[in-house]
Amino acid sequence: MTIEVDSLPYATIVLHALKYPSKAVYGLLLGEAKGSKVKVNNVVPLAHEASPLSPSLEIALTLVSARPNGEAIVGVYYAPQNLKETGASPTAIRLAQKIAAINGSPATIVELQNVKLEGGCQNECLTCRQSNDEGKWKELSISATQDTLTTVSLAAQRRLYREVVDFENHLDSPESDFYNAALAASILEAY
Repeated sequence: MTIEVDSLPYATIVLHALKYPSKAVYGLLLGEAKGSKVKVNNVVPLAHEASPLSPSLEIALTLVSARPNGEAIVGVYYAPQNLKETGASPTAIRLAQKIAAINGSPATIVELQNVKLEGGCQNECLTCRQSNDEGKWKELSISATQDTLTTVSLAAQRRLYREVVDFENHLDSPESDFYNAALAASILEAY
């Protein structure tokens, strides 16, 4: 099984965690799963406060699922609240199981390892888990290219985390785009 995360979603995951350094954050992975390969092309930040299984996030799942852009929800990402916390979050597992039930296929969980953000975000900091047919979670690695790490580092240096809008922000201010089109343009411009 291989997991590939493009530069833009990789940077968005890191920036979402940097925006809320003392809170757990959650989001959706968008892309395609073909055979033993999952390619993540985009992410949608969901939450930094609420439980990712709250009714408002059920609405977010429905909105993102119905979006006619050709991308499927292939999993969930999260960053733990505590700096050195690692391992599968029970909340992320429940959200991934919900996504797997909707899709009828295994879901992927990408975890940000907060402790690896030290040093200007220039280190690989994502790990991955994927469920199998028996419901067990297997840990997989995600390799980032140097271009991806450079993109993440430059985005963090430019403090683009201030531009991240998650679904909870959207509920507070409906004109806010939780799909983060402006952020994507800023990240690509940073590199």
